[in-house]
Amino acid sequence: MLNEFSNKDRRVLPSFRSIKKTILLGETESLSINNRTFNKSNIAHYITDFNKYRTLSFAGDLISAAVVNNISNDPNVINAAEYILSKPNESTSAQIKTAGSILNIKSNGVRNEINGILEFIESNNQSVIHEKIKQLKSLTKQIFGNAFVYVELARLYSIIAQNDKALKSILIAKSLSPNNRYVLRSFARLNTHFNDIDTAHTALKKSNLISHDPWIIASEIAISSIKGKTSAHIKRGIEILNSKKYNSFSISELASSIGTIELIQGNRKKSKSHFNQALINPNENSLAQVEWANTRDKLFDSFNINDYNVKSNYEALAFDQLNKNEFRNALKNAEAWFLEMPFAKRPISLGHYISSIYLEDYESSINFCLAGLIGNPNNAMTINNISYSYAMLGDTDRAFEYLRKVEINNVQEIETKVCLIATHGLSLFRSGLYEEGRQKYSEAIAEAQKNKLESYTKLAIVHLINEEIRIKPESFSEYYEALQKIKDPSQGINLLIERIIDRNKR
Repeated sequence: MLNEFSNKDRRVLPSFRSIKKTILLGETESLSINNRTFNKSNIAHYITDFNKYRTLSFAGDLISAAVVNNISNDPNVINAAEYILSKPNESTSAQIKTAGSILNIKSNGVRNEINGILEFIESNNQSVIHEKIKQLKSLTKQIFGNAFVYVELARLYSIIAQNDKALKSILIAKSLSPNNRYVLRSFARLNTHFNDIDTAHTALKKSNLISHDPWIIASEIAISSIKGKTSAHIKRGIEILNSKKYNSFSISELASSIGTIELIQGNRKKSKSHFNQALINPNENSLAQVEWANTRDKLFDSFNINDYNVKSNYEALAFDQLNKNEFRNALKNAEAWFLEMPFAKRPISLGHYISSIYLEDYESSINFCLAGLIGNPNNAMTINNISYSYAMLGDTDRAFEYLRKVEINNVQEIETKVCLIATHGLSLFRSGLYEEGRQKYSEAIAEAQKNKLESYTKLAIVHLINEEIRIKPESFSEYYEALQKIKDPSQGINLLIERIIDRNKR
């Protein structure tokens, strides 16, 4: 059984990207009110790296940076684009498409609906990330004490689930530059990802930046909220928002973080005021937070994501398109969101949910799950979701293969446990073991009811009815009235019911 994807508890956690991408997005710039500008110096280090190493990875970084900064006519950029097109069998489709646009060559299109996910899986199998790690480790011996190198090592280790090495690397980075904004936010985000909320929170609170850096204060407020506490730095944050000393981009996350706290506490007027301030010059994180808040509480009569020219705005676009029933576009942006932050779990869950529930594209959902398992190989819900998709495709051998990877008695999250039991029931039904399947579904329903999980109870019942009708179509009339009585706030549950009724009526 599929889990119910929840977007109820979003907070303005710092993003964890490469230093190059972070610089490109402007998050390391001055806090002053001077206008932010892009110029050729923004791609200088990309040019240096490509000319030094001449690999597809560095060529791809250079052309992407050039496009963002509108510097596509530089000879070095053209050289990198030509280099990529000279290796079509090794380059990704995204690299080829970008290189083609620089050289005014039309792309032949993509090979698959979520081609980037497939390439991510393939590139990890080909040990590309391991090669990057090897290069960076060599670099640490040549350049002693560079914190950014260790942050990138931590990021790469987290992508391939080498968690101990990731934490060791980020700790070294923090010890080298304890008060660098990028290093500190990366440290906090990675420890939050590994559920060490206290370590993340302590690092932010003890930083020298907490008194004046809005990026750090925004992160501290968000993590305090996750801990169920009210930050002691909200007052200072409001002073910064009202000071007129900071540029609108540098305070956008802070405004959205404080706006979130006000919204949770029921102060709609104050919340809306802070979110409006966040929208003056948002980044992708603050814009996604406003989109979340507006979906949750309808703060704005008119709010259109497309009115804002924000780089890497994949998360907000994905949810906006999902709400507008633009499922194919939402799936593409969920994919782009994941490729931006490959260790994150939420884009994988969203991509799987869209492809399974709304598109019934189980092959795509499997690919999302396989990509997610690279960075989180023991995530029980991802394993459940891939088992569900294989069962829906009729490949019950694979479904049971993945189900065996989870010891259900060790699963702490009750929602995940209910889903695993129900997916076992689905797999048994699809294997022709109907009575055993009924027993598992009954067990899942009982577990959900015991824990007062109303939506999960309904979801298990709907899935069980679907399997009963599937093996005995003439029984549809017996279940029709029961299906019509099941109502739920979840669009996913209601869509499943509509499909069952529609298919069997026909």
